[in-house]
Amino acid sequence: MTQTDLNAISQTALDYIEGWYECDESRVGKALHPELVKRFIADNTLHGMGTVDMLDLIRKREGAKFTGDRQIQITVLDVFNEIAAVKVESAQYLDYVHIGKFNGEWMIVNVLWGFK
Repeated sequence: MTQTDLNAISQTALDYIEGWYECDESRVGKALHPELVKRFIADNTLHGMGTVDMLDLIRKREGAKFTGDRQIQITVLDVFNEIAAVKVESAQYLDYVHIGKFNGEWMIVNVLWGFK
C-alpha cells in the first residue's frame, strides 16, 4: 500500500463526514459507491439506506442541523490490496466504514454506524 493510497482512503472518509456536515452533495457523492449500504441498529432492528437516501438527506440539509465542534477523527484500521477498513468519528457519530478501490478511485461501499 502506498502513501498515496492511504491519503486517498483518508480523504474519502473525510469527504463522507465533512461533506455530510457541510451538506455538500458532490463531495459526499464522489465518496460513495452507487451500491452503498449504510446501516445502524436500533431497538434490536437493523435499519439501512443507500446512496440515493444519503444524498437525499444531504439535499434536505440534515447534516447542517449540528452546529457544534465536529471533532472529526479518521483512523485507517486496515488495508489489503483494494479494500480498507476505516473508523470515522465525529461529535455525533461513530462509523465503521469499508472502502474499496474501483478504477483507481477509493469509494465507500459499507457503513455500520451509531449515535454517540
